Amino acid sequence: MSWLVPGLVSLAILLGGAATIIRWRLNVAKLRAEWEPCGPVLVKKTLADKAKVLAATERAITALRLTTWSAQGVLAALQGLHVDIGPTEEWDGVAGQFFPDEQRVLVGPGLAALCHEFGHVVEFHIMGQIDYAHAGWATNGMMAAQAEYTAK
Repeated sequence: MSWLVPGLVSLAILLGGAATIIRWRLNVAKLRAEWEPCGPVLVKKTLADKAKVLAATERAITALRLTTWSAQGVLAALQGLHVDIGPTEEWDGVAGQFFPDEQRVLVGPGLAALCHEFGHVVEFHIMGQIDYAHAGWATNGMMAAQAEYTAK
């Protein structure tokens, strides 16, 4: 009889863990169903102007050639990245945001910050950390890439 309580506790923990894993797998499947390829990145299926995102992505990748990062490294870092577009024009005044744990960037509908956020994605992928202060961006060419992207 002394084994009954620990046995029930173990069973409850096991079932709780299994339920968590099943919920997580269902959420991952749901997220995959909401996104579709747009060049090397992914965008939400509900996005109306995919051509605009594709053109901006290509422009950003071209600008990133001014950096010290290899073209293969840039493309590898961006492969499968989720590009999420902010809901209002107010996001265009914001620098955007990169969520490394979600492999997702959030930018405004004007896509002004796309190259900037791609820079953070690439440095995280290649160097394993993010230069939030942009201290090395003048020497690694990211400042020049960003200026090239916004000039067009």
